Amino acid sequence: MCIKINLKKIDQLTAIDTPRWNNVMRPMQDIEIEFEKKWSPFSHLNNVCNSDEIRASYNNCIVQL
Repeated sequence: MCIKINLKKIDQLTAIDTPRWNNVMRPMQDIEIEFEKKWSPFSHLNNVCNSDEIRASYNNCIVQL
């Protein structure tokens, strides 16, 4: 879900006729920060508590990214 929403936001940002820092880059940073909040714990879990189940789920997510 998060990926689809972010891709839609990115599509909207890339369609802006007069790109500026505040109307493109700032929102891109916001997208990145929000994504990291969701992805970072899962990535950390994969690194510190790696198991077949976690690895399979992590690899499935990476493909979607």
